[in-house]
Amino acid sequence: MLVVAGHIDFDPATTERAKEACAAMMAATHEEPGNRAYVFSIDTSNPGRMQIFECWDSQEDLDAHFTLPHMADFQAVVPELGISAMKIDKYHVSSVEPMRT
Repeated sequence: MLVVAGHIDFDPATTERAKEACAAMMAATHEEPGNRAYVFSIDTSNPGRMQIFECWDSQEDLDAHFTLPHMADFQAVVPELGISAMKIDKYHVSSVEPMRT
C-alpha cells in the first residue's frame, strides 16, 4: 500500500477556484480502482495551504491515476492557483492497525 501526503501553498485569493477543482478531482478519484482515500483540505490555520492525503493499493494504481482525464483537467487549473510551494511525499506502508488511545 502507498500513502501520499503533503501540502501545496497557493494564493489565498484563489481558494474558491481551488475548492472547485479539488472537489471534482476527489469525486472522480474516489471511483478509481485501488484508491482507498483521496482528500484535499484547506488548512484552517493557513487558508493559503492545501493539505493532501491519498492512499493507494499499488504503484500501478497510482500510475494509472496520473493518466486519467480528471487528472488532466485538474492540472489545467493548477496554473490559475498561484502556487508558491509544494511538498508531497510517497510512503510505502507494510502494515496498518487501528490507533489505540
